[in-house]
Amino acid sequence: MTRRVPHGPAGTAHRAVGRRTTLRAAAGALSLAGLAGCLGRSRPAPRGPLAALGPVDVLKEAGCTCCEANADYLRGYGVTVDVTALDDLAATMERYRIPEAAASCHVAVGDDYVVVGHVPAAAIEVLLTDRPDAVGIALPGMPSGSPGMGGQKAGAFTVLRIDRAGGLAPFAEV
Repeated sequence: MTRRVPHGPAGTAHRAVGRRTTLRAAAGALSLAGLAGCLGRSRPAPRGPLAALGPVDVLKEAGCTCCEANADYLRGYGVTVDVTALDDLAATMERYRIPEAAASCHVAVGDDYVVVGHVPAAAIEVLLTDRPDAVGIALPGMPSGSPGMGGQKAGAFTVLRIDRAGGLAPFAEV
């Protein structure tokens, strides 16, 4: 079964806002960021199910810069992320039983799951909330507009579940 997931963190509503509301929100965010800096906070407070996620190891292809941007995206949710560049990411994919059809430029390992590629936080939150019997989830390739990638998102991303036998099935659309 594929779940339809909103684009923002769990429980957020989506609505159009005007320019004035956007400017007020930005000014408020800058004020809070300044206050957080005065209090010694250098990272945003953890929020949502990702707040409970322990340290994550991102294993990436050497020389790939979008993986760093994806790690920064996760850090924006308060996740502690360590990044390791590898010469042979294919061996890592094999070790975690990730099929070639799910491959991407990096694998995040944490909380007994793997997250392959530029998976949006909303899908990771579903993984951590539902806790399926699976190796993890994947967004194959490097789709434009996904977390850490530039460009425009052309439509919903289909995130795949990787079962323990290496099979793939739709997990969520985000």
